[in-house]
Amino acid sequence: MVTAQSILTIAASGFLAVGGIAAITSFARIFRLRRDAKWIEAAERYEHVDLQYLSKRYVPLDQMTGLPTTEMPIMKGNVAAYLGFWWRLFGVSMALCIIAGAFVIIGIERELAAARLEAERRAAGPPEKVASVNPLADILGVWGTPSISSDPARKILERSRSLTGGGGWSCNLPSLWAVFRRRSSSRSLTFRRMQSSSKTLTTTFRQMVLACR
Repeated sequence: MVTAQSILTIAASGFLAVGGIAAITSFARIFRLRRDAKWIEAAERYEHVDLQYLSKRYVPLDQMTGLPTTEMPIMKGNVAAYLGFWWRLFGVSMALCIIAGAFVIIGIERELAAARLEAERRAAGPPEKVASVNPLADILGVWGTPSISSDPARKILERSRSLTGGGGWSCNLPSLWAVFRRRSSSRSLTFRRMQSSSKTLTTTFRQMVLACR
C-alpha cells in the first residue's frame, strides 16, 4: 500500500540522486579549473605552458590578441569567475544531498517501524480463520467418470446389476450374445462392401490399361 510517507521517501530519493549528480559534476569542473589556474600562474613565471589551449578556453573571440601579456589577465578573471560559480553549485548540491539523505533515512526507519508494529499486532491478535473449502460445492463441473450410456454392452450390464438389487455384476448371456452378433454382422457387412469396392476399382483399372494399349 502506497502511503504519504512512502511518497515522501521516494521524492527525497530523487532529490538525493539529483544532488549527487550535481555535486560530482561540480567537483570535476572545480578540479579542472584549479589545474588551469595553476597553468596560468606557471605561464606568468615564464614556464613552458600551452597558452593556445588556455586562450581558446577562457578568452572570448572578440578579446583575442595573440599577446600573452593582454590575454593572461582575462584568463585569470574568467577562471576565478567560473571557480566561484562551481563552488557555489557544489555547496548547494552537497546541502541538498544532506537534507534529502536525512529524509530518506527517516522515511525508511518509519516504514520499518510500521512493518514491525503490524507484524506484532498480527502475532498478538487471534489467529486468522482459514476459509473452509468444499470441493463438491466450490468447484464447478461434472464429478466422476463420463457417462457410458452410448455402449450397449455396458447398458445391459447396468440393467442386469439393477435387476439383481446391486449385489454385484450378473451377465445376461443371451443379450450379450445378441449385441456381439449385431456388431459382428455390421463389421462383416462393412468388410464385404470394402471388398466389393476394391474389386470394382481393380476392374476399372484393368479396363483403363487395356484402353491405353
